[in-house]
Amino acid sequence: MPVLAATATYDSYYFQHNAVYATAQAATAASNKGSVPAIGQESTATGPDYFIYRSGIHFDTSSIPSDAAVISATLSLYGLTNSSVNDFNLTIVNGSALSNPAVLADYGALLAATASAGTINTSTWSLVAYNDITLNATGLGYITKAGTTKLALRSSKDISATAPTLGDAFDEWIEAIGQDATNPAKLTVSYEKRGNLFVKAENLHYVDYNGAERYILGTAV
Repeated sequence: MPVLAATATYDSYYFQHNAVYATAQAATAASNKGSVPAIGQESTATGPDYFIYRSGIHFDTSSIPSDAAVISATLSLYGLTNSSVNDFNLTIVNGSALSNPAVLADYGALLAATASAGTINTSTWSLVAYNDITLNATGLGYITKAGTTKLALRSSKDISATAPTLGDAFDEWIEAIGQDATNPAKLTVSYEKRGNLFVKAENLHYVDYNGAERYILGTAV
């Protein structure tokens, strides 16, 4: 089974803050930077203000044939910072709306990206190794064959519109490494080309003419 091991070609993070949580969620970003991806939320006692961080990472997946079937995929992120006093699920969502170079409007465009492609809880977030997130069936659909795959990262609490407690001691955000020479974000994708037969869960599978994965009923291997 062919395997593509891609490293990040571009990354960006966006943040907004406002005294009204719903406004901070829905507004255009106050800033966007093609630097270290930050994900999560925090608040300040003075102001007071709510801060929300969202990020995106791009991968070159053009070598996957357009008629192939994506079988599995894993996003691997090297942890840089863990400032999460209150843990949350770092959640992969659809990043197809993201731009390169990043623009402020990308932040608001991610508000509608709520379907989880895979998660990892920040209680297990490592700063000395890669954090692997297996993409679920929804996430496999976010892999762009013969093109660029854009994955966005949001906090589960941002997705559920759960505001952090106001005050300086209630941070819930982390940082990962995106595009980097030493520990870049990685996307590992296993796929099969059209017409190929392969074994999965003891059944014989194949890829049909439209690039969809099928299995032969009653055939156990």
